[in-house]
Amino acid sequence: MHACELALDLGIRHIVLPRNPGLLCAWGALGAPIGREYSMTIREPAPEYRKLLRRADPMIKRATRELASEGASRAQMKHELFADMRYRGQSYELEVALTPRLIEEFHASHEKTFGHSSPDSPVEAVNLRLRSSSPGPPAGLRKVAKNSKSPTPIGQISTLVGDKMRDVPIYQRDDLGASRKIDGPLIVVELSSTSYIAPEFAMRLDDYGNIHLEVRA
Repeated sequence: MHACELALDLGIRHIVLPRNPGLLCAWGALGAPIGREYSMTIREPAPEYRKLLRRADPMIKRATRELASEGASRAQMKHELFADMRYRGQSYELEVALTPRLIEEFHASHEKTFGHSSPDSPVEAVNLRLRSSSPGPPAGLRKVAKNSKSPTPIGQISTLVGDKMRDVPIYQRDDLGASRKIDGPLIVVELSSTSYIAPEFAMRLDDYGNIHLEVRA
């Protein structure tokens, strides 16, 4: 409702109002990757890459099993392992990717985070962490048809535009065809939102039904 006024104040000349704006968050969640996160306390005083990898194997098998139960393809699953590391005797840890160079990476991370490191001091791995994910379902983007005729307003309303009362047409978003351009002021209504287009802007739809508002020349 206030996008145009905010854009004018900020010097923004192009606004995009996505299709089904009130449902955009839910639509994104439906297409988001599915995932699992696990952790296991190990308190390993002399961490070795291959030994930690073996200890993480039950977590990987569990993640694979649970993701597969949700329909994920085993070939598309991604498993990322990390270790919470510290110098022995410290009360805080740093998360380091579990690789053959995890000890060197811990020293480098400690130097970067705290400004010092102690390569000769014993290192301890406190926890193992696993982040597993798989791509979500592909987004089903549907194109909208082009409308050779100008859409007909479904009504109008008298409202304050600037410092004057004006009759402003109201359009149903589903009636707007792709590539159709209409100058403001106007109002667009739909199931999940109401949009106001100020007189300084012109409105057009792209092929996927997203509304583009651009400052009129």
